[in-house]
Amino acid sequence: DQPLLQSIKLAEENVLLESHSSVETLLEETMRKWEGTVTNSAKLHFQSVLDSQYPPLFFSQEDLEAHENLRLIVEFNLYMRTTFMKVLRHIDEISNQDVASRLSCSLQR
Repeated sequence: DQPLLQSIKLAEENVLLESHSSVETLLEETMRKWEGTVTNSAKLHFQSVLDSQYPPLFFSQEDLEAHENLRLIVEFNLYMRTTFMKVLRHIDEISNQDVASRLSCSLQR
């Protein structure tokens, strides 16, 4: 009687482990797809803003010296371009991280 109960208990534990594993796998696949979509949308948006709102500016040194406000505009544009490029790099870093490791960290919270 005791071996039969132990064997039933082991079978139940195995079913629970398999179920947990398949749910975890499904969750990882769903997150991977969702993150891919979100990452691509974010990158396209920030790249579009960078290209349309803050294109590279080119002026001669004489123009910059002659127009003080022009220098401020160029410096602001450079600051914004640098900021947007950092955002794009950060998005790449996040998207390159392993989904499973981020998922396990968030599930432990």
